[in-house]
Amino acid sequence: MYKEKFIPKEKDEFLQNKNEFYKKKYPFSNNTSLGQDIALIDLISHNIDLSRVFTFLEVGICDARTSSILLDEFLNIEYIGVDPLRGYGSMLQERMDFIKKIALERLGNYKNSTLLTIGSLLAVKLFEDKSLDIVFLDGNHEYDAIRDDLIAWYPKVKHLLAIHDYETHDSVKKATDLLCELYGLKLNYTFGDVAYIIKE
Repeated sequence: MYKEKFIPKEKDEFLQNKNEFYKKKYPFSNNTSLGQDIALIDLISHNIDLSRVFTFLEVGICDARTSSILLDEFLNIEYIGVDPLRGYGSMLQERMDFIKKIALERLGNYKNSTLLTIGSLLAVKLFEDKSLDIVFLDGNHEYDAIRDDLIAWYPKVKHLLAIHDYETHDSVKKATDLLCELYGLKLNYTFGDVAYIIKE
């Protein structure tokens, strides 16, 4: 497996300028999620033909902050969110119900968004292979779950598979490295703790 880090020239200045711009534009975002949002905007801008409609599927939408930012930034995006929005582990259902309410309110503002409130491995069966321009995985970070998501969603990708929390969660790193070894893939890494694979 070959790993390559894509970091823009003058990274710190680049990120500082982008952070300041997007903080003003999206005050509801926070520093943690803003890094990944800027990374996704950058990846889409450099790897997708923006003269046509493109599909972006996100597994694990939480309160739809990233979703709404991408829907604002790209008018020709067809956004699909996948998240059962159910409490699990230490996440109480009462808190998840509150998060779900926010997510539905945010996505309700966009006609080009679809939310599937089912599990990832059920949702993946609804899509043909190579039918999605971009898939972004940011769901359950337990090893078995992210491994199964990677293996299930990779065939559905036409252009780019992005994975959040590659360096901050050992389980995500281990599962992603396994996928790359199985298929002989080149893994790239950018800011915002986003790793990605470009499908040739």
